[in-house]
Amino acid sequence: MDCIEIITTDDALHRLVEYLRGRNKLAVDTESNGFYAYHEKTCLIQLSDGTKNYIIDPLTIKDCSVLGELFSDSGIEKILHHAVNDISGLRNDFGFTFSCLFDTYVACRILGIKRLGLASLLGSYLRVTINKRGQHYDWSHRPIDKDRLIYAAMDVFYLIPLAERIKRELSDRGLLERAYELSQAVALRIVPKRRFPERGYANISGYGNLSEAEKKIVKRIYKFRDEVAKQWDRAPFRVLNNETILKIAITKPLTLEDLENIKGVPAKFQRGHLGERLIQIVGDAIKC
Repeated sequence: MDCIEIITTDDALHRLVEYLRGRNKLAVDTESNGFYAYHEKTCLIQLSDGTKNYIIDPLTIKDCSVLGELFSDSGIEKILHHAVNDISGLRNDFGFTFSCLFDTYVACRILGIKRLGLASLLGSYLRVTINKRGQHYDWSHRPIDKDRLIYAAMDVFYLIPLAERIKRELSDRGLLERAYELSQAVALRIVPKRRFPERGYANISGYGNLSEAEKKIVKRIYKFRDEVAKQWDRAPFRVLNNETILKIAITKPLTLEDLENIKGVPAKFQRGHLGERLIQIVGDAIKC
């Protein structure tokens, strides 16, 4: 942890930006809570200048806008891996824009590399092993333990040396300029905040084999689940998973007792107004 500095206040962030203004390269990464929340948000912003890692906590800092000075500065090369999600999140949440971007994922695609995950590239280019078991951690949870912070920092710590190795290979093959062009195209992409598809029920495994009545039940429960997920700010599959929706449609419970007997139905949906709503949805669909 000696090479990691945690930034949790506005004053500390301003001091960091002032300190990093003179750098010519910065590695950048983010962590969000999209695996858990309905309304995804950026929960950590990681930076590295190649010697030290900085983890910025935008959930405790009141105003992160000063970071935009670094990201839009054409004199500082920003190095990211698979930048589209990070940049989209930073643009949507904070309005940041990026110039002088180098995306190691894009660069390796140009080189024809098949295994494009960061862990794989670090292993092949730098013989470095990093732990990727924290990918589905709820980064909105506070406090974040030491192991999670180290995991987050490792995503940027090796990006600058990795990029330099990749650039040499691109240059040798006359592809470096193309890599910069396509990287900057990523910086200009506008990707809206994630929406859960309104017709996503049609992609549930087994949906096509259902009867018409059962399909109606699935559609209506899917819509109901989305309403609850939005209200709770939870990813829909964490409210009621697809397999359980399918079981309800096939079993067609008409009482709360019936509902309790279906394996996988969360306790909150077995009673009270949520359980009653499920029973009503099933009953109404059967009558149609």
